[in-house]
Amino acid sequence: MMPPKKKGKTGGGCRSACAKRARQTDDKLPSCAPIEGHSDGATGAASCSSLITRHTEASNMAWSVLTHWTLPFLRAKELRPVRHACTKWQLAADEDGQEREESDRARRFNWFLRRSNAQPVHIAAFRGDVSALKEFSPGELATMTAERKFSTVHCAAMGGHLDALLYCLAQGGGRMSDLSYSGSSVTQCAAFSGNIALIQYCVKNGGGRFTDGTIAGRTVTHWAALGGSVEAIRFCRQKKGGNMSTPNRRGVSLTHFAAWGGSITALQYCCSHNGGHMWFRDQLGRTVTHWACYSGDIDMIEYCCRHGGGTLRNKALNGEGPLAYAKRSNNPEAVEYCERKLREEEDAARPEGAAQVAAETSAGDGVAH
Repeated sequence: MMPPKKKGKTGGGCRSACAKRARQTDDKLPSCAPIEGHSDGATGAASCSSLITRHTEASNMAWSVLTHWTLPFLRAKELRPVRHACTKWQLAADEDGQEREESDRARRFNWFLRRSNAQPVHIAAFRGDVSALKEFSPGELATMTAERKFSTVHCAAMGGHLDALLYCLAQGGGRMSDLSYSGSSVTQCAAFSGNIALIQYCVKNGGGRFTDGTIAGRTVTHWAALGGSVEAIRFCRQKKGGNMSTPNRRGVSLTHFAAWGGSITALQYCCSHNGGHMWFRDQLGRTVTHWACYSGDIDMIEYCCRHGGGTLRNKALNGEGPLAYAKRSNNPEAVEYCERKLREEEDAARPEGAAQVAAETSAGDGVAH
């Protein structure tokens, strides 16, 4: 005979205990009193629930009306100073962007004048002055610059002006497939301008591919670094226009080209994105300061001398110093600056000069040494 099963926590005893507690709870709950016109408590409970529902709906409606008329006013009051501040910040940013764009345009134009020995027709094409171009004959439009052999189409692309480029093409000033003396394409000249839309137009219309290089191995990215546009450098790198760490065939890196172009912003970008260090030398032993002096930009020369680009006394393999490259920049102010700095370094190197500099420093700061 099997022994009787013990009542555990999961057996019938548990279920009966739960049912007993439920009956006791139901007995303790108050029943809804009948309302007039109703005889039982069930109907009274239904009426109570309907009253509660009506009260809830009325409360929700009142809250919606309150929020509909109040919250917009509060939000507008909170956001009004923020909008004003954002507007002022946007205006200041736009003004800074316009000033930076104008300074970059002037810097590129000065570089173009010092390097190309351009005629008035080429200057008009670089500036995008179509009305001035109309005064020249087709034969004058077909001429090239004395140095580097840039056509008017190249000059318009370097200036970043599509309308002037189209006019020169229509008037026989050149073709999209023309190359300069060093093998520079129209697309590479457009990269110098920093105009990304013009770069894309030149690539689509036979101005040269992103992967094309010059005779010396200068890629589209090198031209963008020379122009000093960080956006153009980033765009050309994304389009496989050359790696940041790849120099040309003469060992000139992107940092050297940025220093040659005179843009400190582009130089800092290239240094921070594997475009070459400040202490790099090319295959001819030229430092970044050599290329900065070749640009003729005094601010760039001073920046490179202070941030490890080489001193004005460093010599290349042929024995030429940065002063010789400053003389080739066609900027007398840069030559005077380099000569003055060299004289100051020579005076400081002498014993009496060093003592004089120390005396002036101690007299200037008011501290006894």
